[in-house]
Amino acid sequence: MLQAIASVGRRIDSPIEQPHVMPWSTVFRAATDRGRVYLKVCGPTQEHEPRLTAVLVRTLPGVVTTVLAIHPQRPWMLLADGGQKRRDLFGGSALLYEWARILPRYPELQIALLDHEDEILATGTPDHRLELLAAQLEIVLDDRRVLGLADESFTEREIARLRAPPRRAAGAWGPSRAS
Repeated sequence: MLQAIASVGRRIDSPIEQPHVMPWSTVFRAATDRGRVYLKVCGPTQEHEPRLTAVLVRTLPGVVTTVLAIHPQRPWMLLADGGQKRRDLFGGSALLYEWARILPRYPELQIALLDHEDEILATGTPDHRLELLAAQLEIVLDDRRVLGLADESFTEREIARLRAPPRRAAGAWGPSRAS
């Protein structure tokens, strides 16, 4: 983190903290002479995220938090402070109203990215396009570890009922293993 911060011309003013530790990523935070910065280190399931974020910054400037640096070989990115999290600013019904206000932008972003499909997939972002969804859902439903719930598992009849919707929809969504 020290090298990344120095590489963007900033100096650390406080101890480095680690406010987020999850299996998919961890985040380090430090105050610098020009504001707080965050180093996000992505785990294997999210290793595409820095490359995807770079595409989003180029394609949709101003929508994503400012990226200060992306490591050339590792799934790390240094980000400027993007402000407080919504869940820290709002609570209860005010948080629901805030989500209702910002969520309509999501389909707008998806539409804006339609012409960037190849570039997004080249980042290693998992391919969950609609025409692949039925087959991907079937893979999940075929995994007994997914269907097991603590000590109990679904019955064969319940599993068959779970599999019916994706098989019916497969024709409308695209090819699947059920076809």
